[in-house]
Amino acid sequence: MPAIRTRRSKALSIAVIAALSIPLSAGPGFASPTEEPSAQTVQSPSPTATVADAPEPSSTPSPEAEATGTSTSEVESEAPAPSAPVAIATPAAEEISKALSKDDDLSKKERVQLADKALAEMELEHLDAQLGQGAKRIAETGDATIPTMDELADLAKLSSNDSATSVPFQVGAPASLDELRTWRPPGTLGIDVSRHQGDVNWSTAKANGARFAYIKATQSWPSSLYKDPKFSQNYTKSRNAGLIRGAYHFAMPAHSSGAVQAREFMANGGGWTNDGYTMPPLLDIEWNPYNKTAYPQGKGDMCYGMTPSQLVTWIKDFGNTVKAKTGRLPMIYTAQSWWDECTGDSVAFKSWPLHVSIFPTADVAKNPRELPEGWTTFNVWQYSSNSNMLGSTKNVDANVWNGDLTSLRDFAKNRRSTQYKLTTSYFGNMDVWPTRLGPSRMSGANRYGTPVAISKRTFPYGAKTVVVASGEHFADALSVTSLANRHNAPLLLTKQAYLPSSVAAEIKRLNPSRIIIAGGPTAVSSKTFTQLKKYAPVSREAGNTRYGTSAEIATNWSSAKNVFVASGRSFPDALSMAAVAADRKAPLLLSSKKYVPSTILKQLKRLNPSTVYLAGGPLAISRNAENEIRKALPNARIARYGGETRYDTSAVIAKAFWPNGAQRQFIANGKSFPDGLSGAVAAGYNGAPMLLAKKSCLPKSIGSALTGMEGWTNVLIGGPLVLDETVAYRNDGTLNTCS
Repeated sequence: MPAIRTRRSKALSIAVIAALSIPLSAGPGFASPTEEPSAQTVQSPSPTATVADAPEPSSTPSPEAEATGTSTSEVESEAPAPSAPVAIATPAAEEISKALSKDDDLSKKERVQLADKALAEMELEHLDAQLGQGAKRIAETGDATIPTMDELADLAKLSSNDSATSVPFQVGAPASLDELRTWRPPGTLGIDVSRHQGDVNWSTAKANGARFAYIKATQSWPSSLYKDPKFSQNYTKSRNAGLIRGAYHFAMPAHSSGAVQAREFMANGGGWTNDGYTMPPLLDIEWNPYNKTAYPQGKGDMCYGMTPSQLVTWIKDFGNTVKAKTGRLPMIYTAQSWWDECTGDSVAFKSWPLHVSIFPTADVAKNPRELPEGWTTFNVWQYSSNSNMLGSTKNVDANVWNGDLTSLRDFAKNRRSTQYKLTTSYFGNMDVWPTRLGPSRMSGANRYGTPVAISKRTFPYGAKTVVVASGEHFADALSVTSLANRHNAPLLLTKQAYLPSSVAAEIKRLNPSRIIIAGGPTAVSSKTFTQLKKYAPVSREAGNTRYGTSAEIATNWSSAKNVFVASGRSFPDALSMAAVAADRKAPLLLSSKKYVPSTILKQLKRLNPSTVYLAGGPLAISRNAENEIRKALPNARIARYGGETRYDTSAVIAKAFWPNGAQRQFIANGKSFPDGLSGAVAAGYNGAPMLLAKKSCLPKSIGSALTGMEGWTNVLIGGPLVLDETVAYRNDGTLNTCS
């Protein structure tokens, strides 16, 4: 397995975490899945671990149990202590065992030579991959094609054809990661396994804190489908031990389509059922671990010789095929550096569940890293490749669910949770966006403070661009929502006469390289312009009227396939549609009720869209205005989304543009615009709809739309004076609707 040259000139580094809430030197202990520890607390394992911590198994044996002759009521006993190392007969196994016994690390060349020798003895061209294999190799060797010490030990066992044989134990990770053997972050712990872990003692895993597991099922090769020989055993016994479990597929995208591999995966253990103890299918898409000899189709390239566009299409193909069969999207396992390089920082999957690989190291405080582009949180985090959750003599990948056990169970059932505990912040000092199965709130002391709170949560590490608009009038801010999201920029509101101190402090924290003002001096004064210049170069997007400003903002697009048009006099319909425009990064133009201003018609003709979406019924944008647009764009499709009330229109828009649901739903007060303006940008950034509500309840049409979303996070925009905590769901978990 010779080394290959990747696209990056330097070794890819694993994304790391800034300012972890528990220090890496915290030592042994784990966070109980039913009680969140404080940032200063590390809990010890409880003396007993019962199956009751996870949903009770059925008294009827599962199909997997019947196939293996094991009842689901059985729990495997503790495995005996490992025996002392024994002699290994084959030359390659002996050579590997001897090399692992040395204190010195092996060079890349030595590792490749040992691996090739063992594979040749077994008449194999390659070793099957496992979850996070590329990340583990890079962490230890700096190269995704160079085997780790653990893989060499695995090869020694395989070449001896004796799975019971023991080889000298070696931690396959840099010294700076050693403490991850015993460190446990807050949240609900889990592991992922494959054949590489051998016979797993699931009772030990449970006793050491694991409450869920992902198990390798398949890996596609050009000539055949690889089925992990330990899958059925692990899938059944993990459930018997009381764990919630799911299956994963290691993607090999260069030789067959995503749909083909998805069907192979689902036919061999990769399905999903709504039983409360089956996790959604997991797609492992990461570094190509094979050279050109082992996998010619991958061309020895970290991205499998595929372009970002090809890989994005492949992932969509896989996910849509899984959803068509199971009713839900798969979770994506990946790492930021691979995603950046190989998908071109695609944001197309930001509403899909994320299982992220980030290994913290000693320099975490110096080198904060981002999640893959588009995601602002994670569902599951793989934080270690050498955890001791399987016992003192085995390494295993350790994962954590970003929430408590109740929320994990609800995630497994694909339903909303009414009980949850928010885990502490993992990434940086700022409170990043949590994935939690209940209401989240972003609010400040006033209309200027709420956008600041949204900015802190959505852009914890700063932003290159900041957009500023009037907080006293809605029109300019509505027009600029999509432009803000196009630049990955927060939208902050200001007073006309001066910049509020809280907004100034947030801009200073964001440390932008430029600031864009939406609106002329009557909206944002020259004095405010001068104040903003202290932080970065400032430019204006402005016209003589609100429609002129909207038209000027649209000039940032040379053309547009889709254009959105909303009322410039009434904000509710426009607010719901602004989230859609921001999500699609398409222009949002304002129109008067009776006619379309000439400046807007001019931009519509210049942009020449194939589809124009109108927000609201004829009381918002008249039939006459619609006909003017049709006349200006005779070849365009005109689609109107409206209802009898502002709430009905909001529901219609959400259902139309998110027909398959959304992981998050943003909720804003339908009678107050300031909070919703910045909320629309955040909603678009997260690929989520904006739903309008009354202060204390959801109108019935909104309740219906919310239920249809099948998501698991409500984000309330604004404080308790604007939206009650129980505006969407009562304390008993029932939907809180009103007429």
